Amino acid sequence: MEQKIVTYEYEPKVVQMGDPLILKTDAKVHTHVLIQWLHKNTLIATISGLTRKFSIYDEVLNGKFKDRLNLDKKTGSLTITNITTEHNGQYTLKIIKGCRVSFRFFGVTVYDTFKPVPVDKKKTISLPSDLTEINEDDVIQYFFGHSAEPIAQIYGKERPTYYNDERFTGRLKIDQTGSLTITDARTTDSGLYELHIFRSERKMAKLFSVTVSGK
Repeated sequence: MEQKIVTYEYEPKVVQMGDPLILKTDAKVHTHVLIQWLHKNTLIATISGLTRKFSIYDEVLNGKFKDRLNLDKKTGSLTITNITTEHNGQYTLKIIKGCRVSFRFFGVTVYDTFKPVPVDKKKTISLPSDLTEINEDDVIQYFFGHSAEPIAQIYGKERPTYYNDERFTGRLKIDQTGSLTITDARTTDSGLYELHIFRSERKMAKLFSVTVSGK
């Protein structure tokens, strides 16, 4: 019995609302390849090299992909046009080639706003949530540099949690509105910060481009 070889990869993707998002396979469609795309464990597109047939299932998940999906017949790459925040989440690429099965997971974040945040060294970085208060069922998370793990988060009215990232030790604070401050700004704090807000089954995202300057 031939043994299957399985490989896994993860890639975060950040895209502005309304833009197209291209999820690449880095492969070519040929006779012995089957490519499948899933969103939250639901099949949304597939292409078979054996039959040269492709299918797009844009009616699934309450039709949120209706007329938005395009599949490249040569590579199997998937494009989502006019993307919105309801398209946030994990996308799975499954490629079956003989006895080899590979999975690539794309963590997609669609942000509503992009805000440049210039700040002088030693000052305080402020990343506003634009909320007036945190509700009991809110989940608020902050990410830095496209990391898969948050640097800070808060669940409803509970105390915030700050994760063990030595770059920010003792310098992070989430207030009662869910906004984040980083004290004693350093040049190594420069980069992209993602704010994810989960509220009443809706996810909102904001992207901050922080530049720390000065001696």
